[in-house]
Amino acid sequence: MLSGSRSPPLSDNSHSPTAASAAASPKPRRDFNAELLRPYLKRLLGAPQITGAVWERDADVLGKRAEEMAGEVKRRMVDLEPAGYKYLCQVSVAERGPGVRGGGAGRAFLSAFWDPTSDVCVSEVYQNDSVVVTILAVAIRIQY
Repeated sequence: MLSGSRSPPLSDNSHSPTAASAAASPKPRRDFNAELLRPYLKRLLGAPQITGAVWERDADVLGKRAEEMAGEVKRRMVDLEPAGYKYLCQVSVAERGPGVRGGGAGRAFLSAFWDPTSDVCVSEVYQNDSVVVTILAVAIRIQY
């Protein structure tokens, strides 16, 4: 009988490529908590620069502010969960009301294929008589 030349038992799969890749892919510390982000979005939309906006007067300022808010939301998402996710934030600003031909209208759709147990979409909307501001924030898990 030869000693030291035995193969590991067949049931031991600790050296399989699947087990090795699972060990090499650390899980994010926790799932992305959308409820920690939502109050931040509401606070941004509740700022006087947004709530007091009038499209005819503030359209350019609102466009610049939308760009800033997208960056702020992305940074907040990274602060909440810095590893294991990719982040997307879209902020849109539109004119509302009689200033638009036909009284103003709009539609938006999001279609996604993702893991509902780990990927998250959070949206908030503010509107007054003149403007509509929408924030859409998406966290997509990239590490399992």
